[in-house]
Amino acid sequence: MSSAFFNIARPIAPRLIQCLYYIALVLIALGLLRGLVGGVQMLRAPAPVITASAPSTGPQGQSAEPPAVAPGAGQFPGPRRPGMRRRGFGGPLISRPGPAFLRGAAPPLRAGAFIFLVLLRAVIGWMVVRILAEIGATILSLRDRPA
Repeated sequence: MSSAFFNIARPIAPRLIQCLYYIALVLIALGLLRGLVGGVQMLRAPAPVITASAPSTGPQGQSAEPPAVAPGAGQFPGPRRPGMRRRGFGGPLISRPGPAFLRGAAPPLRAGAFIFLVLLRAVIGWMVVRILAEIGATILSLRDRPA
């Protein structure tokens, strides 16, 4: 270990701001890479085909009934208001990635919009982190000036 790290004459705050800036840039780059991969996968994924199925019938033409389930089985325990829906991890926001306003669009258009929004988010994140780092560095430099 270097003795410069333990030297009290050298302040640690500027180095800490620089290290946090680099960590934030790495996290932004990883998010950008993940978003680009998701956009490419969205481009390659086939559009789901929704078909209406006819009710199944038994051997004598009678409709098949669902298996009997005890009342309250598989429901969320506790009071629920009417109209409340329970969303799990497979809810509509996670199962269908991409912008909500392009849900019915063609896959290339959805993937392009998704990639554009990921790039925009990365640029805005980088600008915010850069501004915060510059503010921190400016505050530290003002501390060294005599009043």
